[in-house]
Amino acid sequence: MAASGSEAGKPEVTIASLGGAGYGKTTTVRALARYLALQAGTETEEAEVIAGGNVRRFVYETARRRYIHLDCPGEGVGDLLKSWPLDGALLVVDVRDDIDGHVAEHLAAASAAGVPRFVVLLNLWNDLGNESLDLRRRAHENVHYLMRINGYGEDRFTVTYGSALEALEIEAECNYTAEDLVRELEQ
Repeated sequence: MAASGSEAGKPEVTIASLGGAGYGKTTTVRALARYLALQAGTETEEAEVIAGGNVRRFVYETARRRYIHLDCPGEGVGDLLKSWPLDGALLVVDVRDDIDGHVAEHLAAASAAGVPRFVVLLNLWNDLGNESLDLRRRAHENVHYLMRINGYGEDRFTVTYGSALEALEIEAECNYTAEDLVRELEQ
């Protein structure tokens, strides 16, 4: 994701979590912040509540960038997109559900607001057994379709697969979901 500002010598990137209610947006950002704090040997910072109490602001750093990650309830995304210029967004989709109207609305609003790039997490991917290959395929196809109809070509989004809850709970440094998300955010 391209950086819009800088603090303490690192480029600063502002991103937001988008997705349906209960899809794991907050769990995902908490997992990212915790994973990066573990990597740095520091404590995870508590989220700051802003914008009338609906938006939580997480701050975390990688070796290359400082991230301001905005997390808000699904119904507040339109207001968030109007009031915060974003360098990108993290779209969290629950693979067990058909993509709901909130996801489509969020993508349309993000496109209208000029959000340039997305990282998509197909959440709970790890929780599905082999019998659920059809669910996985359908979720993957639906995400690609929605991104395309909202003007996001393959060069403007990447898809990762994992479990936000697993990433939040894991103590080990080997945390594939968080590692994949960080790698894609750093692009």
